[in-house]
Amino acid sequence: MADTKNMSAHAVTAEQKKPRLRVTFRKAAQRDIEPMAKVFQRAFAATNEFTDPVGYLDKARHDGDYRLMVAKDPDGKVAGFVMTDFNSFTRDSIYVSQLAVDPGFQGQGIGRALMKQAENIALKNGFNKIALHVRKDNDN
Repeated sequence: MADTKNMSAHAVTAEQKKPRLRVTFRKAAQRDIEPMAKVFQRAFAATNEFTDPVGYLDKARHDGDYRLMVAKDPDGKVAGFVMTDFNSFTRDSIYVSQLAVDPGFQGQGIGRALMKQAENIALKNGFNKIALHVRKDNDN
């Protein structure tokens, strides 16, 4: 099983519209919360109902039921993140409560790679199912 602590992956679209981007995945640290909140706001600008994404993400980072993984580009810029919740639905599944990719990085397979990180987290923690919801108005 893959170690999700410091993991690299290539993320790229099938059409190869954008150049291949190497992103690094790791557990989110305190210093990542503000940049992640900005990604959250940009990714969900049209539908964002959260008035305090910094507080929301910071609370989740400290809550033992959540895991936050951040994807960074080679320059250290936050490209996206995934938040998984161990305390939802059923005992054999985790819930992907948030997945956001900065609009400037969308279309490069980063969302898919973040879902793979969620899968790794699930397997590493003994879960065999992942649940998630996608908003009807989410075209990405």
